[in-house]
Amino acid sequence: MACHDMTFAGLALFVLLLNLPYFLNLVFYRHDTLSYLATFYTTYNNFFYHHEFTQWFPYSAYGVQADFIQTTLLTVVDYFVMGMGSLLRVQEVLVLFKLSLFLEQIIFLMGMYLLSRNLFKQEVTVFFVCACSLGSLVFFDQLFWNFRAFYLLPLIIYYLRLCFQKKDFLYLLIAANIGLLAMAGSAPYYMILTLLIVVVITPFLVFRCFGRWKEFFKNAQVRLPTYLVLVLVFLALFFAYFHICFHSGEHIKIIQRGGRDLASYVVPIQRFLFYGGDIGFEKFISLIQPKVLCTPFSLDLAIYVGFLALFFIGYGIAKVRDPMFYAFAAVVGIIAFFSVGGWVSYILYYFFPGMAYYRHIGLSVSCFKVFLPLMAGFGVDAFLRSSRRQVFLVGVWIVLACLLAGAGAYYLCARQAPEKGILYAYISFVFVLFLTTLLMFKKFDTKVLFKILLAAGICIELLGYQSILIANAHNLVKYWPQGFNRTHKDQFCTQRTDAPLNGRSDELFLRILLLSFYTQSTSYVHFFNAIQWDPEFPILKTDFINAHVARLLESREVDTVSFPITLPPDANLCRALGGGTSSKLRLVSRVSFAENEDDAVLQVKVIKNIDEIIVLNNIPPEIKAQWKNTEEVQNGRVLATAFSSNTLSAIACLPIGATAWLYYADGFHPGWKAFVNGEPTPIFQANVGFKAILLKGGVNKIRFIYRNTPMLFSFYIFIVAGIIFVLICLLAIWKICLRPRPE
Repeated sequence: MACHDMTFAGLALFVLLLNLPYFLNLVFYRHDTLSYLATFYTTYNNFFYHHEFTQWFPYSAYGVQADFIQTTLLTVVDYFVMGMGSLLRVQEVLVLFKLSLFLEQIIFLMGMYLLSRNLFKQEVTVFFVCACSLGSLVFFDQLFWNFRAFYLLPLIIYYLRLCFQKKDFLYLLIAANIGLLAMAGSAPYYMILTLLIVVVITPFLVFRCFGRWKEFFKNAQVRLPTYLVLVLVFLALFFAYFHICFHSGEHIKIIQRGGRDLASYVVPIQRFLFYGGDIGFEKFISLIQPKVLCTPFSLDLAIYVGFLALFFIGYGIAKVRDPMFYAFAAVVGIIAFFSVGGWVSYILYYFFPGMAYYRHIGLSVSCFKVFLPLMAGFGVDAFLRSSRRQVFLVGVWIVLACLLAGAGAYYLCARQAPEKGILYAYISFVFVLFLTTLLMFKKFDTKVLFKILLAAGICIELLGYQSILIANAHNLVKYWPQGFNRTHKDQFCTQRTDAPLNGRSDELFLRILLLSFYTQSTSYVHFFNAIQWDPEFPILKTDFINAHVARLLESREVDTVSFPITLPPDANLCRALGGGTSSKLRLVSRVSFAENEDDAVLQVKVIKNIDEIIVLNNIPPEIKAQWKNTEEVQNGRVLATAFSSNTLSAIACLPIGATAWLYYADGFHPGWKAFVNGEPTPIFQANVGFKAILLKGGVNKIRFIYRNTPMLFSFYIFIVAGIIFVLICLLAIWKICLRPRPE
């Protein structure tokens, strides 16, 4: 029976060990990671119960389209896990979120493993590089910059390298498609940094291909049909992604643009440099100080990769002459200087395409978790190529010295940790390894001993690092909102401002506020979709709002540029927004007609009681001619009967012969459609920001549906392509695990 290569399986087990505290609920999620979870929760919960893809956030800032949030916070792996979870009827949302994150780490491991296999000959080097990358990841605070921004980058570099090794454009097309899939769950401007990394690495790959370009075209003739398929996939993904990005903001007003120009979205040069200069070189302290760097603008940055890695990077600088080592060193150097807001940042801002849209340049060094371990791998390989016994004897002591240095650094960083037992356990492990090495020194060949010590050392060192992070975060677990753990069927009522009957949103709402207070981190207004509770005003951070709602608020002298949005003491406005005891869904018999939205804004500004006299615009002349304002409809009532993210069903009863407008205080968007007794009926803007339909006497069965078909089609392209990609990755991982061990 063939002995299979167990390196990947061992690394996968290491990943599971790293995630064990999260699966055991010893660590809670906060800051932007909690925002990812809130969006994951809302999307999955709605799909689980209502079998629809969430396109509308009815609870966020008076109703807003969900497109941009989902594009930046949900990865293709998230969609895959949601689909599997819904198919198996899994209600544990938190478990699914953790499984999604675990699967992303396994795909990241696959990329690092394949790239390391391609670069290095020694098995222990591959293990060292992958363990170093995986052990440096941080999830509970800032998932984006500490992982998701670069989790597919190793695969991109691997296929880019194969393109020039095998002289085949097939691999270039694969890398391009993976690059687009990586943009799901990532800020759009991070694509610019990925492109910069590719541009830096490519010349080192091209160097070896001079005079051999004909081989590319020879392969192209054979693979032309495959090329065509991959090009079509690329074009479809390119269209889908940029369609979502460019059209998400058509009916949105950005509240916080991070210093961007209001018209072009470009970050002015001074603001651009500020995002690097604010924390400057301080961020690099975390290379030798094993903690998450916490400064007001650091967003919990962590780039620690261990003392062992730093030693072998230094050894590589002295001994290695491989072009790829210099390629990775060039990336590290350029990104490092770029991140501090100096002259490199200035040059790239003006001369690199799209860089003027980039924000948070100071956090770009998060990709070091890919490149520093790879550079260290070259040093390990060079060390292993040496044949002198004395070199490896020195290496054994250097590894032990690095581990002891790490133990000391961890102790200094964790003196205030609430769970010091974890720290002491790590230090004990280091000393046990140290004593074992002394006792077993003569039992092993020096090179074999060095390999064992190196593999065990990097695992122990970075498990210790993770232990310190977990120990410092564990004391906040008591504030974790349990409502995020399981799915919850949407509760609704006529007013849609009351808490659900079981009090779930009260508990979640208070927990979200506690998390914001105790962790000094950001909570976003789209959390309201997860807690299923319409607030009278969004007291959490609001990045954007429905543009029509913004015009309504501005007409009543509300500041919609800063956040949180604070409403003035205007009881009529609060009731028009559906706040307090006012219903978001009600019958209105007194209206004022406006010619267009601009005219409606002027009327809303001067009509004091806009909660009683609703301003409607773009009403057809025949409806205007027939309409007469009356007192409140007697014996008329409306009752919500079903509710989801994209739909609302209700029954409205009016006296025979009467007419009234059904006012729905939820954001206006052309994607909304309405049906009365099964027949389509036009939706009109009400009070600039909301919507209304005309009803006749009798029983009216009403259904509001939001469906932005072009946007939905774009998402489906990404979701289907992403599911296929994940399945291919799982198949590739299976083949890797079954691959016979090399002799």
